[in-house]
Amino acid sequence: MATGILFDDMFLVKDVDPDGKKFDRVSRLFCDSESFKMELILDVNTQL
Repeated sequence: MATGILFDDMFLVKDVDPDGKKFDRVSRLFCDSESFKMELILDVNTQL
């Protein structure tokens, strides 16, 4: 079964952990989309 692209856009990171880190190994990124004027909040595992 072939899958197509559902969503394609570039996001600009506005802020990282604006309220401080709530967890040791997770960072929260706040982003804005360039084309669709959407906001994205993304939690990223930062453990190496």
